[in-house]
Amino acid sequence: MPERRKHHRVNVRLQARFMLQDGSEYQAETIDASLSGISFRSAVVPYRGQRVIAYVSDLGRIEGIATRVSREGFAISVAATRYRKDKIAGALTWAQLEQLGSRATDRIVPTIRQGNLFTQNALHAVEILNVSTGGAAVKSDVFLPLGSTVRLGDYAALVLRVENGIYALAFEQELPPAIVNADIRFT
Repeated sequence: MPERRKHHRVNVRLQARFMLQDGSEYQAETIDASLSGISFRSAVVPYRGQRVIAYVSDLGRIEGIATRVSREGFAISVAATRYRKDKIAGALTWAQLEQLGSRATDRIVPTIRQGNLFTQNALHAVEILNVSTGGAAVKSDVFLPLGSTVRLGDYAALVLRVENGIYALAFEQELPPAIVNADIRFT
């Protein structure tokens, strides 16, 4: 079955409270999140199509419509401006890296800073600014949509943040610590 989701989902556990249309509030925990949707684990679930306002740790207030409902929880589609989605992307990056145990001090600058970035349609040369087991910062003149999946060398990654042509990528699978050193290459 082909993937229908618009953006790649990041597995991230964050505490949340959500409010239904009648004003009732309940506890929840995120299962995964993307720029277009969030899945929650909760004992109480809204009905499909119901408006939900969630307050998620590190992400803030998120509004959406319940799109999937099960006994274990529910998923909402996120209704947000592009600016707000950029903020959510940045917060998701930090939340995921924190849960992976990555810190800014774990980042290294590779000796060979040129790398290959593969998008759906093409191969692009990028400058590797730094890398850790959980992600990388790259500089590129090519526009990379937030939430898109790319390959940095041999490693699948998610575009989570952009500022002035510098992209924050989160690897889909954490890199082995033994290969994250100044000699790492992304060609």
